[in-house]
Parts: sequence; C-alpha cells; structure tokens
Amino acid sequence: EQQSRTNDIIKTNFETVKSNFEKNLKDSECLLKQQIQSSAGVMKHDMTNLTNKMESEITKVNETVEKEKKDILTNIETFCSALEVNVQSHLQENNNELEMLTLKLSNERKEL
Repeated sequence: EQQSRTNDIIKTNFETVKSNFEKNLKDSECLLKQQIQSSAGVMKHDMTNLTNKMESEITKVNETVEKEKKDILTNIETFCSALEVNVQSHLQENNNELEMLTLKLSNERKEL
C-alpha cells in the first residue's frame, strides 16, 4: 500500500512535470513565433524606409546630373558664341585689309 501511494505520487509528479514542460514548450514556441513576426515586420519597415531613401538619393543624383549637363551646355554655347564673334571680327578685319590692298594695287596699276 505504501509502495502504491509512492508510485501514485511519483506518477502524479511526473505528469505535473510533463504537463509543465509541454506548457513551457508551447509558451516558448508561441513567444518565438511572435518575436519572428515582430522582427519580420520591423525588417519590412526598415527595407521600405531604405528603398524610399535610396529612391530619393537616386532622384537627387539624377537632378544634379541634369543640372550639370545644362550648365555644361550653357558654358559651351557661351564659348561658341564668343568664338564666333571673335572669328567674325577677324574675318571682317582681313576682308577690310584685303579690300585696302586691292584698292592700293588697283591705284598702283593705274599709276603705272
């Protein structure tokens, strides 16, 4: 009878330990799932923020490149306009000099 009670107590204690272990295991599993879901949500949010920042930086870089291209084209146009004026001026001077030499030659021929 004593042995039977001892066995019953051992069995009850074993069942209690087993039950507590299974409950703790389920609780731990549930907590782990919640942490994974929370981490996944945080990572998704972080990825969205990172993507938005990256797109913003790409837009800024593209705007800067376009501005630089426009500035370079403006500088080239300015340089070409100044060069054209300079060439026209030299052509006019050369043309005037040629006309003077032609007149001078013509006058010298008349004198001869």
